[in-house]
Amino acid sequence: MEHRLASSTGRAFWRRPAALRPIALAAVVLSLALPQLAGATEILGGPPGSAADRFVRELAAAAHVRFPDLNLEPQTTLGGRDSLERLRTGPAKIALVRADLAREAYQGTGRFDVADPQLRTLAVLHSELVQVVVLPSGGIARLADLRGKRVAVEGSRVGTSDTLRRVLGLAGLGLGDVLVQLPGADPAADLAAGRIDAFATVGLPDQATITQALRSGARLVPVDPVLAHAVDKSAWPVQLQVLPAATFPGQVTPMQFIAIPVTLVTTAALPRGDAEDLVDALLAALPTLRRQVPAVGLVAPEMVAMPTPLPLHPGAAQAFERLGPLNGPIQVRVTLWVYEVGDIDMQQGTFRFDGALELRWMDARLTPTDVRPFEIMNAVEADVDAYGYDPKGAWHAMSWRIHAKLRADYDLRNYPFDRQLLSFQLEHPLLAKNRIQYQCETRFHPEGVDLRRDRLMEDFALRDWKLETVSSVERDVRYGPEETYSRYEFRIQMSRALLPFVVSELAPLLLMVLLGLAAGLIPGDKIDGKLLLTVLALLMAIELQVAHNERAPHIGYLTLTEWMYLVAYVSIAGSIVQSVFEYRLHAAQRDQDAARLRRWGFVLGALVFVVPLTVLLLVRS
Repeated sequence: MEHRLASSTGRAFWRRPAALRPIALAAVVLSLALPQLAGATEILGGPPGSAADRFVRELAAAAHVRFPDLNLEPQTTLGGRDSLERLRTGPAKIALVRADLAREAYQGTGRFDVADPQLRTLAVLHSELVQVVVLPSGGIARLADLRGKRVAVEGSRVGTSDTLRRVLGLAGLGLGDVLVQLPGADPAADLAAGRIDAFATVGLPDQATITQALRSGARLVPVDPVLAHAVDKSAWPVQLQVLPAATFPGQVTPMQFIAIPVTLVTTAALPRGDAEDLVDALLAALPTLRRQVPAVGLVAPEMVAMPTPLPLHPGAAQAFERLGPLNGPIQVRVTLWVYEVGDIDMQQGTFRFDGALELRWMDARLTPTDVRPFEIMNAVEADVDAYGYDPKGAWHAMSWRIHAKLRADYDLRNYPFDRQLLSFQLEHPLLAKNRIQYQCETRFHPEGVDLRRDRLMEDFALRDWKLETVSSVERDVRYGPEETYSRYEFRIQMSRALLPFVVSELAPLLLMVLLGLAAGLIPGDKIDGKLLLTVLALLMAIELQVAHNERAPHIGYLTLTEWMYLVAYVSIAGSIVQSVFEYRLHAAQRDQDAARLRRWGFVLGALVFVVPLTVLLLVRS
C-alpha cells in the first residue's frame, strides 16, 4: 500500500505542468531540509508510544520554552542500540539510552564491533530495574535457575534482550541457555497457564504487566548473594538498588534489584553551548516533566553528576558545576610500576628509569584526551608510549610505558654512608590543583599494598646499592601567588653498599697510612729509607684521591672520603717530620731520645689517623 501510494504520488508529480515542476521540486527539497536549515538537533527516544519516546518529546517542548533557539526534533527509533548506531552518522544528535549499551558502544564491545570514542554523556537520569516474575511453584529461586526455562522478554526487539543477556551472563548463563520468546497479549495469564516459566522486563517498577502478575499470585526473583557480588565487582554501570517495602504488590520487606541507569548521550560534535542549554532546560523543566512522564519523578540534580558511563560533555560539565555536584578538583589516582632503575650517574646527577604508569579517575569531566598532557617534572629525556584506554568498572583508566632519563639530587656529604633518593615526579602542566589533584597509593590504598613488593619487579636490583624503602607522596608546588599545582612523587630510598668502598678505597688508603707509620719504625740512621717510604706513601695517597675525584661529581663541599684523605695526609706528613727530627737526634749522638721519638711518633701518627677517622665514621654514619 505504501509502495503504491509513493508510486502514484510520483506519477502525479510528473503530470504537473512543466512550469510548476521546478517550484514543486524546490518545495519538496525545502520541506526535507527545513529541520537542518532551522538548526534542529535530533533527539532520539524509543519506539512510538514508549516511555523513552514520551520523555524526549516532553523534554524537547520544555527545552524550546526555556531556550527558544534550542530546536530539538524528537525522533522514534527501534531502541537503544538503533539510537546509538544513528549517533555515529550525520549531524549532532542526542539519544536517550541505557547506560550499559552506551558503555558498550563507547568501548566497541558486546553488539558493537567498532568503538566510538566521540560519545559523551549529557546527564544520568533515572534507573530501570531488571524484573523477572515467576510462579512460586516454578522452582526458580534465583536467576541461575532460569537455565532451560521458557522466558518471555518484553521489548526484546528494542534492546531489553541485550540487557538481559548481560544480566544472565553475571548469573553464569548465556542467552542460549534460556528459551527466549516474545510475550503474548497477556503475559500474566500465560504465566498462570504454564505457557511460559518466567516473564522478564527492564523498566520502572510501575509497569502494568508486572503489577497484574504479582496481584495474581506471582513473585519477583530476588538477587542472590552470588549475583550481587558479580554485579558489584565487575558489572558497572549495571548497579544494585534496594527498593523499600510496598514498592510492588505483596512486597513486605525491602528488596534488592539490578538497576541500569538511563542516560542522555550525545557526541563531541554537539556545540558546548547547546549541551549547556539542554542540561539547564532539563533541570529547570523537572517539575513540569514529572507531571507528564512518571520516570522523571526519579530524577534529581545530584544524579547527573558522576560517575557517568561515558566522559561528560564539556557543556554539561559547565552546567553542573554551577549547580554544585561537580565542584572541587578532579581526583586522579596514580599507580606506578618500576621495572628497572640503572645507570646511576653521580657526575651528571641522573639515572635511567623503565616502568609503567596508570592514571585512574571517576570524574566524567576529565576525558582520556585531557588526562594525557602530564609532565614528568624531573625528566631529562623521556619516551612515553600509550598502552591505551582501559576502563575498570566505574573508573576511567589510561596507562603508558615510560623509558626516561631522570634527574636526581645526589647528596654525597656522607659518602660512603650516603643514602640517596630516586624519584619519579608527575604533574599536569595545564590544570592547577583547584582543577586536578593527583592521589598517591598511600591515600587510596592505606592498607593491603606494599609498594616495594607490589610495584617493583621481582628481579629489581640496584647493583652497588641497597634498597631501603619505597614510598609515594603527593605535595603542592607553588609557581606564583595563585598558581599551585598538584605533584605526585614515587620515591626509592637506597643506601650504598660498603664492601666496594672498603675494597677499592679504604683498604688502599689504610695500606698507605700503615706504610708511612712503618717508615717511622726504621732506625734513625736509615734516613734515606725512611723518607723514601713516607714520601712514597704520601704520593700514593694523593694518587688514590685523584682517581677518586675523577669518578666523583664536582661538588662544593667535602665528602667523608675526602676528610679521610686529609686525615691520612696529616698522619703521613707527621711520619715525615718524625723521620727528619729522629735523624737529627741520631746525628747528635742522642740515640735514647731518637728511640723515644721513634716509639711515640708511631703512636702519635696512628692516633692522628685512627681517632679522627673513628669520629668521622661515627658522626656521619
